[in-house]
Amino acid sequence: MAEIKQGTIIKAYNGYYYILETGAASDAALVACKIRGKLKQSRYSLVAGDLVQFEPPAGAGEGRIHAALPRKNALLKPAIANLDQVLVVFALSNPEPHPLQMDRFLAVAELAGLPAVLCLSKADEAPEEVVRHWVDLYSRAGYEVIAFSSKENKGLDAIRACLHNKTSVLSGPSGVGKSTLLNALFPVWQLETGEVSEKIGRGRHTTRFTQLLPLPGGGFVADTPGFSVVDFTHVTPGQLAECFPEFHAYAGQCRFQPCTHDHEPNCAVKAAREAGLIAASRYESYLTILAEIRQAKGR
Repeated sequence: MAEIKQGTIIKAYNGYYYILETGAASDAALVACKIRGKLKQSRYSLVAGDLVQFEPPAGAGEGRIHAALPRKNALLKPAIANLDQVLVVFALSNPEPHPLQMDRFLAVAELAGLPAVLCLSKADEAPEEVVRHWVDLYSRAGYEVIAFSSKENKGLDAIRACLHNKTSVLSGPSGVGKSTLLNALFPVWQLETGEVSEKIGRGRHTTRFTQLLPLPGGGFVADTPGFSVVDFTHVTPGQLAECFPEFHAYAGQCRFQPCTHDHEPNCAVKAAREAGLIAASRYESYLTILAEIRQAKGR
């Protein structure tokens, strides 16, 4: 009987699944496999991050995936499973920070039930007071925030420590330095990067399919072409409020339950905003997304 092993799907490409055996070194050769048997008949969709049981190839052929282990979570766009956290990457300069965009990406992580770390790139290009403003704003909202410079090697050790022994995905708009960050953290990868277009103020997508990059010392980070567009049309107002962690301490004190923290009187969240305990930009982002949700639902 053939030996059955366990591993993690690193990438799926052209009908093949490339697997890193559990316990293997981060630079070990991947095993190319195809789906066989009952798993193929069930049309189960395997993605990067899935843990599977597989039969290694006999000789120069291909291996066979026999079973997929239960997932602890999964994202659809990008398609990836078994994540521990999301690193939301935004630039402090070229392009300038866009609070509504930041808040959308952070809210998507909250919806998925994943801890988010806000990583602010190009810290060397922004004035110190600007860096401090954004770090303080999102730290007060309850997020871990790391300002870094790939060029000057600042903040990279903190990001490496954050990634260690975890499976992480990078999110954020194109052109903010996600692939540049990964190259600075782990130069051996040398991922393709794209210059920011001066005309449109954003970069080209340079990653063509989702893959996990095994980290030295343990863990994975996902390099993905997606995660640049977020959609809240399927979200309820109550779910949206849960996506803003700084609301949690006040939401239970509202006069009306449930409360949308918009038009209702005696709303503790609105009172916290007026007292400066909740940042104005964060509350405005919440109202903007809430209006989108209501419009999509026709009310």
